[in-house]
Amino acid sequence: MDTDKSLRLFRLKHWLLFSLLVVILTGVLAVKYEKRHIFFLKRDLMTQAEGVASALSLQKLQTLKFDSTDLINDSYKQYHQQFKKYADNANIRSLYSVKSINGQLKFGPENLVANDSFASLPGTVYEQPPKALYEVFESGQSRSIGPYKDEYGSFVSAFAPVIDPVDNKVYMVIGIDMTSEQWTKTIRLLRLEIALYYGFLLIILVLVSVLLYLHQKDSTRLPRWFKRHSELILAASAALFVTATASLQIFDIEYHQNRALFSEMAKDKKNVIKTALSFMEKSFADTHSGGLDNVEYQPLLLVDQSDVHVHDALMHQHLVDITDSLPKCLAHLPVHNCHFDEEEKNHSVVATFPIFFGGRTFLFKA
Repeated sequence: MDTDKSLRLFRLKHWLLFSLLVVILTGVLAVKYEKRHIFFLKRDLMTQAEGVASALSLQKLQTLKFDSTDLINDSYKQYHQQFKKYADNANIRSLYSVKSINGQLKFGPENLVANDSFASLPGTVYEQPPKALYEVFESGQSRSIGPYKDEYGSFVSAFAPVIDPVDNKVYMVIGIDMTSEQWTKTIRLLRLEIALYYGFLLIILVLVSVLLYLHQKDSTRLPRWFKRHSELILAASAALFVTATASLQIFDIEYHQNRALFSEMAKDKKNVIKTALSFMEKSFADTHSGGLDNVEYQPLLLVDQSDVHVHDALMHQHLVDITDSLPKCLAHLPVHNCHFDEEEKNHSVVATFPIFFGGRTFLFKA
């Protein structure tokens, strides 16, 4: 009996040591998981800003004065409407542009309407810009920062430069903001997800520890199956923790790697479509009344499909016209599959890039 009791005490001590290591490891992994997701949230915000910056026409931007006279400028009006359409569809709170003029940062086209508390008239001086915004003008590299505070409130933001190809300098910068309230809500949901997952594992850990403690104190109070298979239960519990934790980390890393790869592929394809639209407009302007309205868009996506496979998964592609109140799917791959609304509900849309073409606003979704 003494030998059996000593053995039970030995198991309990080692299990408690294992439990302590698991708790420490769980805490470290939970912190890393949160930091990794925050990094990717900010990167996605930056990708959106870069998508807008690359969709702009420098020729049109150069007609802007970045002062109050822009309110009657056709290019300003057009970009205001296109920014608004894109921001509404991409769930962006603030989408705006800033140009450095005589050492001051002045606002240009944005998505916000005049009565919005965050809105700024063209030419309004940005009084308290974050340091990172100046760094984007200096380096020509995109940045995401925050939370930080300025005269409009507290935000998490992404900035992307619009480069003038003539001198390779930053002509202006596109900014996208999330309010601190939006950011806090997102982080709370992330932390709840982490707490639920790791909390479930820790509950199992506690239950096994309690059973082992009772087994060490008085084995007669425990079910016969536990006394008979205690070693198997301990081994299975330890394997569960190791496997579940490792699987979560591997799945999360692979998910974000694939998402980044899909996003880069979608960005390349968006640029191809933008070039094709320009070619089509020039080719059909004289033979098609209404410009691009009567053009067949499907060939824009029906290209060599070898470039749309990632780990044997087909990248669904949609070209959507959001200019009017009802979005219109113009082209899609695979053919006869334009259920982009369903894919958005299932969170399978990885990348959404705007294409500002003429007076119309397109979305390329992948």
